[in-house]
Amino acid sequence: MAVPDVASSRAPRWWPVPEAATPRGGRYGMTLLVIAAVYFGAAKLGLTMAFVAEQVTAVWPPTGIALVAILLFGYRVWPGIWLGAFLANATAHEPLLTAVGIAIGNTLEAVTGAWLLHRVAGFGKSLDRLQDALGLVVLAALGSTTVSATLGSAALVLGGLQPWTAFGRLWWVWWLGDAMGDLVMAPVLLTWATAGRRPPLFRLAEAGALIASLVAVSLVVFAGPFTRITSSYPLEYVVFPFVMWAALRFGQLGTTTVTFVASAIAIWGTVNGFGPFAKGTTVHESLILLQIFMGVVAVSGLLLAAVMNERQIAARRRVVGYAVTQALAESGTLEEAAPRILRAIGESLEWNLGALWRVDEDANVLRCLDVWHGASGDFAEFAAVTRGASFRRGSGLPGRVWASGAAAWIPDVVRDRNCPRAPVAARARLHGAFGFAIVRGDRVLGVLEFFSREIQRPDDDLLELAAAIGSQIGQFIERRRSLAEQQRTERALRERESAARRDAEQAHERAAFLAEASKRLASSLDYRATLESVAHLTIPLLADASCVDLIEENGRLSRVAVAGSEAAVSTEPPDVAPPPAVDGVLRSGKPAVSPPLGESPAEGGDGVPTSSMIVPLVVGGRTLGAVTFLLTRPGRRYGPADLALAEELARRAAAAIDHARLFRAAEAAQAEAEAANRAKDQYLSTLSHELRTPLNAIVGWAEVLRRHPDQATVARGMDTIARNAKAQARLIDDLLDISRVISGKLQLDMRPVDLVSVITAAVDAARPAADEKGLQLDAVLDAATGSVFGDAHRLQQVVA
Repeated sequence: MAVPDVASSRAPRWWPVPEAATPRGGRYGMTLLVIAAVYFGAAKLGLTMAFVAEQVTAVWPPTGIALVAILLFGYRVWPGIWLGAFLANATAHEPLLTAVGIAIGNTLEAVTGAWLLHRVAGFGKSLDRLQDALGLVVLAALGSTTVSATLGSAALVLGGLQPWTAFGRLWWVWWLGDAMGDLVMAPVLLTWATAGRRPPLFRLAEAGALIASLVAVSLVVFAGPFTRITSSYPLEYVVFPFVMWAALRFGQLGTTTVTFVASAIAIWGTVNGFGPFAKGTTVHESLILLQIFMGVVAVSGLLLAAVMNERQIAARRRVVGYAVTQALAESGTLEEAAPRILRAIGESLEWNLGALWRVDEDANVLRCLDVWHGASGDFAEFAAVTRGASFRRGSGLPGRVWASGAAAWIPDVVRDRNCPRAPVAARARLHGAFGFAIVRGDRVLGVLEFFSREIQRPDDDLLELAAAIGSQIGQFIERRRSLAEQQRTERALRERESAARRDAEQAHERAAFLAEASKRLASSLDYRATLESVAHLTIPLLADASCVDLIEENGRLSRVAVAGSEAAVSTEPPDVAPPPAVDGVLRSGKPAVSPPLGESPAEGGDGVPTSSMIVPLVVGGRTLGAVTFLLTRPGRRYGPADLALAEELARRAAAAIDHARLFRAAEAAQAEAEAANRAKDQYLSTLSHELRTPLNAIVGWAEVLRRHPDQATVARGMDTIARNAKAQARLIDDLLDISRVISGKLQLDMRPVDLVSVITAAVDAARPAADEKGLQLDAVLDAATGSVFGDAHRLQQVVA
């Protein structure tokens, strides 16, 4: 997971350094005075229980107060701590130099503890993580307190107030008092300072009952006359049920409060000679025993509450994952799922407002898709501004996430320099924020962001969960996009199939129509409508010889039929230039008679033509050719009646010839369409078997892997499944390209292929089916077979 981006340039990956919250100007001086006064009062209270030379006590709450002051207000408030410690010791009849040394030790102790918590533990002031609780116990209570104990004891010895022989005893009592200050006083102040929104009334009633029962039991056990009767029994352990009650129901806030109340009552009772720890020993020894016991109680409560809080957070995050999955499963689009996703994350993780942004690729900006916010709080203005906003890469929290593709965390958006909505967030009292990307591969498809009314520290576990949710939503978007593309492809395929079916039907209907029309035209001549019949038709009517010349596409003539006396008519070779007379008729589209009408006929005989007519075959303004009529009877010539009959015959013949052409074209089109349909049916039949072949292999090997999950079988099965899945994908690609089916073409991927591997793959694909039927399938192959040139996939199908 990417390292979260934190807004402040001075803020590292952990919780921002305390200087970010340090008061400025006149407030700074007032803060120092308040800290000094509180420290002084707490120190005087602790010194009233100093039973070791009236200077060292096992009860020292100022340690916790000083640590909390540094954590809340920053390192710059150290002068207030030093001033309070100096005044408390200077007024306790100690030399000024000794008071200065002790004050330095107390100040360094607080600064060192805060520094260790920030730099080493990544400390969170709410103590809601086990890491925070352990850090407070180990680094602050057990670690940093050695600084004050060492410097303070040394100051007393060097000042002549205590002998060097007492250094060890002084150090022990000093360290114990400071450690208890960090374990009891610091947690209760931190949790109350970072307490969130007000709990509901029933929870307040339960908290009141807890504190009331704790006070009653503590008074019985640690203070009052009853302790003389009960002191023979270890009743001090009745504190633990209250600590567990608080940890389970109220978290660190309740646990630290219970520990503080119980500790205060126990200390007061022990100092006054009551309770199980005041058993004939000195007050000093009784306090040491009590503080050790209360230390165990405090540590147990802190760790238990932290563990319970982490379990609750983990449970809520599991709920978030399930809710997001359910929202995506029940939604058809991201627009439908967005409100449920935002609400599930916001309510489960206790964030106040969330927004989902979608990348507008055309405008290259992020646009808000939806906004959700909780019922408590006035977020209408911020929600309206968010809905109307758009962000470019790097601008604001959504733009940063879009630019980096990694999650970003802002502890306080009000103080963030790159937050255009900061003024509106300040009015809505929104502070903490984090955002994460909706990703698919390397592409950022959108951004989710959430805001809280509390200043929040970065949470790596939450960001890891957010990254998983972002990837899940990205997969949902990609699946929907692929499904839409698949549906469009299927629609296009169905449309192309329908068009091909319509074309085939229309071609068949047209062919039938043209065949019927040609039949009627032919029958209207009372002769068969063929070029040969036209030539033979002219003989008994107009002459004893005739021929038909047809124009080809290249403008040349071909003699297609000759009838009559072959001695009288010389057949020209096909595909020759038309004679001048025929060429003139073809160009003009008008008949020609020789000799012209009205002139005397030419002398004929012996097969020499005496008269001729060349009549064009015209239909629809197109000249298809010409019919040549030759007369070889001497003294005979063609007259007007012959010409009229020839023109009518040519007109009908041209129509018949034209329709005959159309009929043949229709027949050819029908034959082509039927061939295409047969090719398509054959291809689809073949493809259905081809689709089932790899599917059988995949299903069979999946069953084998389920029953025989050994490593070798798994490796072999996964290889076979992957190979057949690729074959299935290729077949689907072939199915989508229906144009190849219509044209009757199927491309082959020709390349050198190892025939042994092809046969082995086919055998492996059939092996699961054979195993299921109890058959043993073996293949004995010659490794020296070598390679062949062909399509490996088609060859495998042939073998299968």
